[in-house]
Amino acid sequence: MASISDPALLGLKPSLGLGDALGLAGPGHAAALKGSTLGFFPALETLRDMTLLKRTPEAVIHAARDALAAEKYPRAWGADANGLSSEDDIKLCAAAGYTYFTLSLSDLIEAKADQLSEDELEAAHATLLHSGDFAPDWEKRYSGREWEVHEELSLSLDDEALKRAAVKFAPVLSKVKQCQLWLTRHCAQRPFELELDLHAMSTPLNTQEHLFLSLELKRRGVILVSLAPPPPMTPTEEPEEDQERPSALDSFIRDHSAIARKMGPYKLAFYQITGAPELYPALSRHCPDLFHLKLTHFSTLIALQLTSVKNPALFRSILAHPGYEYAPGPEDTPPLSALPESEWTSLFTPPKAKALVCHLLDVLMAQGAVPGEQPIQAALVETLTAHAKAYREAIAGALETVLDALAPQEEK
Repeated sequence: MASISDPALLGLKPSLGLGDALGLAGPGHAAALKGSTLGFFPALETLRDMTLLKRTPEAVIHAARDALAAEKYPRAWGADANGLSSEDDIKLCAAAGYTYFTLSLSDLIEAKADQLSEDELEAAHATLLHSGDFAPDWEKRYSGREWEVHEELSLSLDDEALKRAAVKFAPVLSKVKQCQLWLTRHCAQRPFELELDLHAMSTPLNTQEHLFLSLELKRRGVILVSLAPPPPMTPTEEPEEDQERPSALDSFIRDHSAIARKMGPYKLAFYQITGAPELYPALSRHCPDLFHLKLTHFSTLIALQLTSVKNPALFRSILAHPGYEYAPGPEDTPPLSALPESEWTSLFTPPKAKALVCHLLDVLMAQGAVPGEQPIQAALVETLTAHAKAYREAIAGALETVLDALAPQEEK
């Protein structure tokens, strides 16, 4: 039996990362995952959320460790430090014992590269060459080649595609290499795992861009365990009756998982705040052995749902707090704080669920308080602690549905 005392490397094992913003969801997470074959990242938090909720990287790992021990979780587990981009961030999380480091670098992408004219593209490419980011005639390394990704997809990179990708991703490539050097320094002799997170790109990552990134990262000596691309669309961006989105999502995962398998291998990572039921079958179908799913606030939504039942006054205070901006609707639409309790259930399903969680984070950031001036965060923790068994069971039950959907097709 593997020791669970410290987070470990989980490698290419298909995995599930679960955020625990309030530090109380660990027992429910562990109860559901201890019977699963998936790799488990119970300590999945961003430094932004840690700062917001006044937690430290060490506290997040300790909470996960305690929950795993209490639930007798039997296998190795990982700790994923999300949202990193600076040496200070990396140093802080490395010192806390994190094993998996997610570099969130979408904001470095030069999105304007897609719209450059031919002359503008040549000028931008010349600037890259002058800066030393790319050697003269670097394109010859890839020109004239063809990559068989799967039986229905072959890729090549012509001169224009190479130059646009270089201009678009050069800052990302340089930063990833720098971050890998920082990790090597601050993890000392301890091995680590690295994810490149581009899920906040303004446009989907196309297959040629993915191929280019894989080739260039490999050439620069960067070893990824995972890449997080932005999917073609999210569950809340299209109406339910739209039949094209699932097909686009399925094709996206099929093609990009094949590139990850051939060019790495490395896992495809997907971020969801509260969950995405239509994503799971595509992962199960195309990369059941090579994915990393991150549900950053799955347990936060369940915390809110439980609070609406066990402490409706607190839940109404959260809804009534200034700043709730979900779907304002017509001028005569009553505020959500005026919703009767019989209609609260609609808030816990897409698309409202994501907005509800984001609103709670805004409330916590504003240090919102309930009547009587008790901070909302303290009131939530008090409510969940008083109903710890119900919270554990609600999380474990909801996760069982996710785990069943993620099971490989042949197991169903």
